[in-house]
Amino acid sequence: LKASAGLYHQSARDAWRVPTLQAEEAVHLTAGVERHIWEALSLNLEVFYKDLKNLIVSPDTLQLGADGNLNRPDPALTNSGSGRVYGVELLLRHNLSRNFFGWVGYTLSRSERRNNAGQPYTLFDFDQTHLLSVVASYQLPYHWDLSAAFRLASGNPASAETMIAKLG
Repeated sequence: LKASAGLYHQSARDAWRVPTLQAEEAVHLTAGVERHIWEALSLNLEVFYKDLKNLIVSPDTLQLGADGNLNRPDPALTNSGSGRVYGVELLLRHNLSRNFFGWVGYTLSRSERRNNAGQPYTLFDFDQTHLLSVVASYQLPYHWDLSAAFRLASGNPASAETMIAKLG
């Protein structure tokens, strides 16, 4: 069994331009279990959650109101954003044995944000809900390695606000 928690702060990237900006804040929580299945083979299952506060909302972030109309935000950067990231990760790992090392990992997650407290959550522009990773490596004679990696993700969706902003 394993668990971890952390509190993180990141300085505002535009504090020189907008001195009222505060540091962004995140609380990370993780819990999991790891089980050795057979010789060099192990299985790891983890759940995770991140609570994001004081996210900087940019003036170029367009917002759709409840009435469906486009709202132009206040031109100043603010810390009115919040978010959350949550999911589960499964990792099947083969430790180095008989010259082979590798793993297969699958992550199911959601990354959501909102620009103001009263708004519903929307996906982060670069949310990747499904992520599959496969890595394999074989040690050959004379200090040579033969390795391969494969990654499949469920894309980088763009929110309606982002699409409208890109269209002008």
